[in-house]
Formats: sequence, C-alpha cells, structure tokens
Amino acid sequence: MRILSIDQGIANFGYAVLEKDDSGVKLVTYGCFVTKSQGDQQKRIYDLITNFENLVIEFKPDQIAHERLFFSPPGKNMRKKSASILNTNMITGAIWYIAGKHNIPVAQYSPQSVCIFSSRSARWSVCSSFSTSGAGYAL
Repeated sequence: MRILSIDQGIANFGYAVLEKDDSGVKLVTYGCFVTKSQGDQQKRIYDLITNFENLVIEFKPDQIAHERLFFSPPGKNMRKKSASILNTNMITGAIWYIAGKHNIPVAQYSPQSVCIFSSRSARWSVCSSFSTSGAGYAL
C-alpha cells in the first residue's frame, strides 16, 4: 500500500510518500511546499494544489492521509486564527477535490496521531510507527 501523507497549510504544505508491505514501512520521498505570505492568495493555493496533484500523478498513492482539522477554543489572536482556519479549509477542500478526481480514498487522523512535522527550516521527521486504522494506516 502506498500512502501520500500530508500536513496541509497555505504557508507550509508538508508531504511524505510511504510504502507499506509485509516487510515493513519504507519512506519513498518527503518534502515541503512553501509559499510567501505576501503572495496573492489565489496564486498560492493554485501553486500548492498543482504541486499536490503532480505528487498524486507521479507516486500514484492508494490512499491520501491528512490531519483532521482541529482548532482550539476562541481566545487571543482569534482574528489571525480565523484567517488561518479559512485558508486551511480551502486547501483541504482542494485536496479532497484532487483525491476524488483521481479516485483515491482520503483518511483523516487526529492531530495526536499525525507524526509528520516541520520546523521553520523545513527539515522533516517521519514517524516510523504505524498503527492499523479502518481506512488505512495512521501516521
């Protein structure tokens, strides 16, 4: 089973392609698409989703996995959080569109089970432990 795991965001869009078989899990590739905050929002989303679709075409995943969106209760900086929520929702909708276009199932996982994360320098760590879940493998 080949899984395209993503951590969707408009500023940093992280991905990892993993291959799972009887011998274990292998990291195929990983990376991060970065857009500049002062860029045109429509162009940023278009560029991210075009790059995402190119990954889907190149690696032909059996499943796409991403973090289920979770937002903390209202509080400080709510206006900034609202903009972030809106942008992330737009990216997520476009991901689901591309998945549907290519007939690839999508699995969502809680933030606690997503093991791909990025630092500001776009270095990536990939969790090597997988647990079986209904639709595929949790990351």
